[in-house]
Amino acid sequence: MVVPSGLPPATPPRRTGQGRSSSISIIPATPSRSPITRRSEARRSPPQRQAPSTRDGRELESASKLAAYKKKEDIGRRIFGLPPRGAASSTRDSKQHLPQIGVPLPRRCFLRTLVIVGTAVIAGLIVWLVAIFDREPAREPLVIPYREWDTVPYTHLDYSSPIALRPMTRLFHVSKEFGPATMGGLGVMLTSLVVAQTQSGQLDISVILPHYSYLNSIPELKDQIELVAELQVPVVSYRGHVRHVACPVSRLRWKYVDVPDFLGAEVETAEAIQERFIDIYLIGPGKSHPFHVAFRAKDSGDVYSAYKPLRQEWKDLWFASATAEFIGLINAHPTTIDGSSGLVDLVHLHGATNAMVAYYIRQQEAQNHNATIPAIIYTLHDSLDEVEYSNLVSNAVSFLSPIEHQSPLAHLLVTRLPNYVHSAQLFPAAMAVDLADMVTFVSRSIAADITEGRFTFRLQELIMPSIAAQAKRGHFVGITNGIDFTDLSKNPFVAPLLVKRGAAFPRIGSNLLRSSTLEDEALSFVAAKRRAKQALIDALPMHFSEADLRRPILLFIGRFQYNKGCEFLEPILEMLLEAQRTAEAFKDDGQAAHHQFDARLVVMGARNNYPIQELRRLQQWYPRHFTLIDDASDLQSQWGSMIRMASDFSFVPSFSEAFGLVAAEGLLFGAPVISTGVGGLAEFLVPFDKEAKKPSSAGNAHLFQLYGGVGRGEGSGTPGGELSLQADQARPSLEELDPAIRRCNTVVASAIRGWQERAHDWARVDQERFVRRLVVDALELSWHRPNGPVEEFTRVYDAALRVSRARPIGGRAHWVDHHPHPPAATLTKSAPPGIVATAVAHLPIYKIWTTDNEIRRQPQAPIVAHLLPEAANSKGNGGSGSSKKGGANGSGARNKKKPSTTSALKSHFHQKAKAHSTHHEHRKPSPHRRPKNGSKQMTAKSAARRHR
Repeated sequence: MVVPSGLPPATPPRRTGQGRSSSISIIPATPSRSPITRRSEARRSPPQRQAPSTRDGRELESASKLAAYKKKEDIGRRIFGLPPRGAASSTRDSKQHLPQIGVPLPRRCFLRTLVIVGTAVIAGLIVWLVAIFDREPAREPLVIPYREWDTVPYTHLDYSSPIALRPMTRLFHVSKEFGPATMGGLGVMLTSLVVAQTQSGQLDISVILPHYSYLNSIPELKDQIELVAELQVPVVSYRGHVRHVACPVSRLRWKYVDVPDFLGAEVETAEAIQERFIDIYLIGPGKSHPFHVAFRAKDSGDVYSAYKPLRQEWKDLWFASATAEFIGLINAHPTTIDGSSGLVDLVHLHGATNAMVAYYIRQQEAQNHNATIPAIIYTLHDSLDEVEYSNLVSNAVSFLSPIEHQSPLAHLLVTRLPNYVHSAQLFPAAMAVDLADMVTFVSRSIAADITEGRFTFRLQELIMPSIAAQAKRGHFVGITNGIDFTDLSKNPFVAPLLVKRGAAFPRIGSNLLRSSTLEDEALSFVAAKRRAKQALIDALPMHFSEADLRRPILLFIGRFQYNKGCEFLEPILEMLLEAQRTAEAFKDDGQAAHHQFDARLVVMGARNNYPIQELRRLQQWYPRHFTLIDDASDLQSQWGSMIRMASDFSFVPSFSEAFGLVAAEGLLFGAPVISTGVGGLAEFLVPFDKEAKKPSSAGNAHLFQLYGGVGRGEGSGTPGGELSLQADQARPSLEELDPAIRRCNTVVASAIRGWQERAHDWARVDQERFVRRLVVDALELSWHRPNGPVEEFTRVYDAALRVSRARPIGGRAHWVDHHPHPPAATLTKSAPPGIVATAVAHLPIYKIWTTDNEIRRQPQAPIVAHLLPEAANSKGNGGSGSSKKGGANGSGARNKKKPSTTSALKSHFHQKAKAHSTHHEHRKPSPHRRPKNGSKQMTAKSAARRHR
């Protein structure tokens, strides 16, 4: 028996007795005790004297369990090559424990290293495999064949013809932005258009929007969302197999406020505001991988983001395919899907990211002649970014139906896709222009300049042949946008913050220039702007000061982008700082007032491709003259209307503008505009007449030119010349921008001195008339103005229905005869010689090429035959290559696969390339077919070089 070391050693038992007749008893030995201890034990009771022996038993039992546990732990540590617990970390102590461990130290180190290295290799392999299967193929250098197109005289809508639309014609707007999911100008424009169309009562309007995840977290919206249908969206694998992914569709009853008469003095603000509703159909994410992460967004600024494992292009194609499926489902079951009794008559597509919806709708038409197909209207909101938006063909083929499931007309539609493919990239904007019944642009003046050849833009070869073809038929029109007065935060008459602080414009009726109201101080617009400025100084002393009461405020609103003119900000601040130093130098001579030149520049907007660090640096360097209010704080939402009201100028130095909503809103708040006047800005901005008397001078803007001879402004070589901006000038270099910076500073200085003159020398009535005239110019930009946007879009819808109904029933689809594909590339005398290579800037919203790639324009190039990868089931001629099951001599129909969309398209591209290459001296092999020697596939850049 092994006794723990804490117990005394055992001794032999001793005999005790009382005489000879006494019995013998054996007692266990106990440790030796002193006399004092024995006397104290004698006074204890028997249970108390028994306690030490019980405690000793418990200690013995626990010691046995501890020894067994340590033995088991030592065995486990030996298995994994670990030293015993309590071993010292030094080498000497480790060597002492080596005999107990049983594994030599070098071997243990080798095993540990092997385990670590193996784990790292396996983890790296997993990461590499995920990256290989998840990444998008690299984009090739873009090769655009040069094409010619005719300049067409612009033809606008005929206002004399009657409108034949039936009452409550059903219209669906399709967009990525609207209402609660508004990020930029597209969402603002579409929201105001839909609200204005709903007020007219001529159309039954709904909106199709992605179901962004953050909408479920908005308290006033989540209770209004209800499920209405579940779609089965087809997705094609690279082998041609089709799987259907479930897609829920919900309906949101979106509430907005309507202010029909915000100018009426006798109508109270609370009574004028009315609540109305618009149905928004939300296309949800898929219920299987990877579409389950579609439309994840933290807020409205995140709507164009894509989260792994779903690619951005797959997200756009998923929305387009599901939208077309939902429209077809409604027209097939109009009374059971959403409770409405009407079919979808019109589909209005907004932006290039939704252009593929036109293709899917036309595919439904080609598949089923008896189906009810709506008329399609496509609106281009931009002439730069939208044209360049593209999808890789390798991504697009996953959303094309296989050939065996298509009718002959649908097959024809698929085979026409190569007309919109360049360097393995599909450009859907041109395709939507061809497939739409009517095409619109957001500016009438720019639309006229485009068709008549005065306006050029980057990569116009991609879309101009399609626009010219539609313009010849009279199906391309420009419609200038309007201002949304239902957005209370941007209405200076009924904005809640302005009304609460007493800084709103007085409501004096529709005639703002009535002379009887000009002299009444209680009805003064100038006094309202002064009160707004004082309210900002009191509420935001960190951003505004008392000096702002004696100097003008220049307000810049918009995304922080290069093409918005952010490069003009620092030169203005440097000019103001230099003027301040000059005034301080002349202070002692009594001429400080003559040299006083001061202003504050306020920049308010959202971060984008212009570095936010540069703007913050300006805030630090020019604290007296510069105020930055970005989207990182809540100041815009809380004080945005007050800042607009307090501003004295609206600064819009854009390089390109389709409409210029910020400038129009600046006029609405009584602020003249300092701008370049490019694009659609020239439709409502009028430069001040310097020859006329100051108080009666007509005009609403101080304009400066970006380049000589372009636009109407200071230093114009051709006054009243072209209103548009050329493509190569849309993104200028700093050297090219230097003359425009000097002109901008000159115009800004003139505007500031004009403000000082009005403030000190003009009579109060003249000041009041000046501000009210600016507001009147903005009110004339209403959506409901005579022959305005609402009426023009109604006429466009009427024309689109007439074109749609003119197609033969059961015959060839209308896009076959009425929308031929653009002409093929031909060598002409006007073609640019050689190859022109330019760098491509990364755009903030639409994902295109990176700056490392190139754009090349070729006078003539054969159609590239490698746009799609080699199909897995198409080897050799007719699929007669060797395989594991039969190969060329294989028998059995089960080994014979039907051609997939990928292989059919590739075969079609090869045929076109073969026909096109007959005029060459010698036939070149396809640059993307694997050579016979088994070498790797030729790169895209080498393939493009062979066609030079």
